[in-house]
Amino acid sequence: MFGFLRFVTFSVTRGLQGLRRNGLMTLAATATMLLMLLLLAGFWLVQAGLAAGVQYVEQKVEIVADLHDVAGAEGSLTAQAVPSPRTSRRCPPSGPSPTSPRKRPWRDSAIGCDSAARWT
Repeated sequence: MFGFLRFVTFSVTRGLQGLRRNGLMTLAATATMLLMLLLLAGFWLVQAGLAAGVQYVEQKVEIVADLHDVAGAEGSLTAQAVPSPRTSRRCPPSGPSPTSPRKRPWRDSAIGCDSAARWT
């Protein structure tokens, strides 16, 4: 028990002696720790404020989805889909490409493509 008490006393006296000898370094370390703790507290406050703001907005906004079950409507979305004239063509563009100026071998071999249906 006395050995532990002597160790604590020795450690405290050496710590106080170091604080006295290096006063400016002690002040710098204490100020740095104080600023970092204040920065952490600021982030905590901002996070708590944002969480409260989001919770307030969630209470004010109501999202409602009305789902109606219609018999035989499994394919109704695909039946209503109409291909766009800009995207329905599957023909490669005609003419030389800026990235490959040589003639592409597949250019005239597209099935069902004529010169009027090619992209311009």
